[in-house]
Amino acid sequence: MNGNCNIVCVHCGAEASDLYRNYGKNVIKLCECSECGKTVDPYIEYDRVLIFIDLLLQYTAAYRHLFVNQVYRSFWRLACIFVICEAYRKWAIRMETYNKSVTEGFINLEWKFYECLVESSVETAVFALSTLGLSLIFNLGTRLPPSSVFWITCCGFYGKIFVLFSVIWNLHHKYEYLGLIELFILISNYQTQNLMYSKSPKLNILVVLLSWTLSYGAGLYCHRIFDFTVYF
Repeated sequence: MNGNCNIVCVHCGAEASDLYRNYGKNVIKLCECSECGKTVDPYIEYDRVLIFIDLLLQYTAAYRHLFVNQVYRSFWRLACIFVICEAYRKWAIRMETYNKSVTEGFINLEWKFYECLVESSVETAVFALSTLGLSLIFNLGTRLPPSSVFWITCCGFYGKIFVLFSVIWNLHHKYEYLGLIELFILISNYQTQNLMYSKSPKLNILVVLLSWTLSYGAGLYCHRIFDFTVYF
């Protein structure tokens, strides 16, 4: 049994009462969906690595398992990790292009990182709030509360972890690599939007693109406030 009241079939999205049934000691059977006849959520038996691989492949079933059926609800922790990853990328690039003097030392380096962290946080928050606001304007319906919609949208930025590899492999100046990451993140955000508002796939594309535009504009505004010489 599962205590989550928002259980869905990862294959068709239909509501389900349970993920599995316990028939006794060490006797557990996964439930089948009454709509499509498939196992409601086979991912509960999968290793996390396999689930992550399916996320990378943009399988809708993996998104439904992680963001709807999972008991884990500390999405804000994941969102913070993704924000820090993006902040580190911005900081690494700006430290290479910023004309530093020897007297500035570590205090200035630390301050620049905090500025990048604020900028990354603002971009993510504006995207999530814009998504929530536009969904209300377009009257897209969802069973999830606004707080869950906000944090699930933030978790759609999990592609930000790839920016760490770009810094390690010195690819953070390659626009092709950064463009692929941005495209991956847009697709991920579209998947999370479809997860929450499955009845309006075309409107979800518009919502994601508009939210991305507003997020990018917010980042530019923060950039000007902090008076950086280079923006990526």
